Order: sequence, then C-alpha cells, then structure tokens
Amino acid sequence: MDASVDDWMSILKLATQYEIDHVRGLAMARLHGSPLDPLRKILIWREYNLDPSLLISSYAALCQRDECLTFDVAAAISSENFVRLAAAREAYRLRMGCEHSAPRSAAEKYAIAEEVVKQFFSRPTGYHQLKRKKASISKTSKAALL
Repeated sequence: MDASVDDWMSILKLATQYEIDHVRGLAMARLHGSPLDPLRKILIWREYNLDPSLLISSYAALCQRDECLTFDVAAAISSENFVRLAAAREAYRLRMGCEHSAPRSAAEKYAIAEEVVKQFFSRPTGYHQLKRKKASISKTSKAALL
C-alpha cells in the first residue's frame, strides 16, 4: 500500500524535526511526485525549506494560469518569490505572443513557461544554502586542524 500525501507530510515533519536527512529526502521525492496543487506544493517547500529547484513545475503551472495573482498568493509564497513569479508570468505572456500567433501545443506552452521560470528562480535559498554553509565551515575547520 502506498502512503498518502498526508502520510508523507507527517513523515516529512518528523524527519525535519529530528534532522533525518535521508528520510526527509525520501519524503520530499514522494511529495514531489504527488499530484499536489502548485500553490500547496510551494507552501510545503517553503515551510520545510526543501530544494527550491523542484518547484520549477509548480511555478510554471502558476505562470500558465489565467487567474490574476492575488494578495493571498503573495502572502503564501513570500514577497520575493511573488515578484519573481509576476515577472516570470509577464515574460511568459510576452513569449507566447499575441492571440494571432501560431497555435502552440500544451507541451510547447509548458516548455516555454518552464524555461522562463528557470530564468527567474535560479538562485538557491533556504535550507540548502544553510547546508552548504555548514559543509563549507566544516571543511575549513578540518583543513585548519591538519
């Protein structure tokens, strides 16, 4: 029997709380492969400081949505990411061209959205920066001892 999204959320919460990185990574991978609403996925990734590079598909989906971005979205994803998303959406719409341009398939539209999002969301943040800093400090400390 496969675990549900709620089960994986519980596993992620406990793995994060007790700093069990390999279980945390497994939970992240399972949640990444789950059919989550893009905004919910972004919220989960933000709350648990997960690898932001795995959010490209979620931001690409938000880029393609016809609905306007709202204050609730801004509050949920942080002001920095809201500005990035707004810029990505604008760039996506410019790349898509006017209504009279040649029709594109859903796959082509998604590929364009993904490419644009990668341009605006390429800087690593959060948990992974902290992990890299700790690793760098640890290597420097070890080298100083030798």
